[in-house]
Amino acid sequence: MSESTFIEPHSPSKSVTKVQKLCNLAVWNEVTAVLKDYIRCFCSKRTAILHLKKDLTTRKRVVILTPDDILLVYETNCTGYSFDIRAALKLKTSCNGHIPGSLEKSCTVTLKYKFGSVNLVLVNSQISVWRRTLSTIFEGECFDRSLLTDLSLYTAK
Repeated sequence: MSESTFIEPHSPSKSVTKVQKLCNLAVWNEVTAVLKDYIRCFCSKRTAILHLKKDLTTRKRVVILTPDDILLVYETNCTGYSFDIRAALKLKTSCNGHIPGSLEKSCTVTLKYKFGSVNLVLVNSQISVWRRTLSTIFEGECFDRSLLTDLSLYTAK
């Protein structure tokens, strides 16, 4: 990678409630990111009392998959969360058909960690690309470069 496109590696988040400083969102483009899209997502954590599951705010965020298999979820242009896909304890997908009041199909991909979960609510063309890419990394421990042909057809970057 040339000096102009070098991006500092991100240390993985250890919480789904505390944002960390990330490199500016503007550095991510077709060359530096494997995937980049606006995705509705939310985090979940277990409460201290009774270990009940608590979902945090759901909203569209910029989500980036880096070449190092790190999933970046931006809250602002310079802050957010960094999740190592290979370090997830579990990956779960649940397809819900159509979103009520909409013609969009939806699928939720959940990455579970010791400290909580990140949930990506994928719609329409996001479903096959993101679900397949994330599961390939999770199962195979690295990004399968054979997916690049399929990703080149994906226009959400």
